[in-house]
Amino acid sequence: MEYDVQLKNDRLLHVNDSGGEGLAVIGVHGLTGNHKQLQFFYEAIGENYRMITYDLLGRGLSSEAGEESSIGDHARDLIDLIETLKLEKVVLLGYSIGAFICSQAASQSDNVEALILLDGAGVPDKGQKDMILPSLSRVEKRYSSPEDYIEQTREAYEKIGIEWTSHHETIARYEIQEVKGGWIHRSKADVLKSDFDSFFTFDHQKVFENIFCPTLLIIATGKMNGQRPLFLKESFNILEELIENLRIKHTKANHLTLVFNKQTEVNESVMTFLREVRKGGQ
Repeated sequence: MEYDVQLKNDRLLHVNDSGGEGLAVIGVHGLTGNHKQLQFFYEAIGENYRMITYDLLGRGLSSEAGEESSIGDHARDLIDLIETLKLEKVVLLGYSIGAFICSQAASQSDNVEALILLDGAGVPDKGQKDMILPSLSRVEKRYSSPEDYIEQTREAYEKIGIEWTSHHETIARYEIQEVKGGWIHRSKADVLKSDFDSFFTFDHQKVFENIFCPTLLIIATGKMNGQRPLFLKESFNILEELIENLRIKHTKANHLTLVFNKQTEVNESVMTFLREVRKGGQ
């Protein structure tokens, strides 16, 4: 079920909620994505748990983000969402920037029972700027039709190993809106760049030394465009040093195929972790 949640700052978050009782899991998507980016995880987790995904501010059907949007802003919104939905115990699942957001929220909220980080929250480096910033060009362009955007997105995705299906077309159609003279991406490039810049000011020490809940880290070792993984293995060293209850799993998927292709082994790791969390909470 999809609905909007009004935050304390009066902005709206567009939410997709599987419903149900018991342990709730909130999924937070990546930098240029929206709630549909986590659909494979939503389907797998939603069979046994209450699974909630949402569009970050400035994405999808949520309200626009502030001019200087940051990980900290999104973390505050996430805590607000948890409190507004009256979730006393919740597991946070974050992908890419979503992992940063979930980590910061977990370090500040007593309602977080466990944390799942999907190839995110590591220490960033210049190589990531060289890989990510050029990809924002599709957000800045104007397209002649939805089909024009879909075709260009399909070509870009297939080059990096994404197996294009009707699911991906649905995501692409959700990402754009019609304006005078064509179609544009719902997100603004300036907002995405501002959020990405906050990767580099993220206080890993302060955040991770205040995370005490069980944490699962999935590291994607696959190369992006034949170059390198988006997050190098050593970027996660600080998590190993500071998070006491941390377990790590590796996948051969790359940063994007991790969520855009169905990952059976990753899903199994996540579901095993959730069963242990639920058992421990009984």
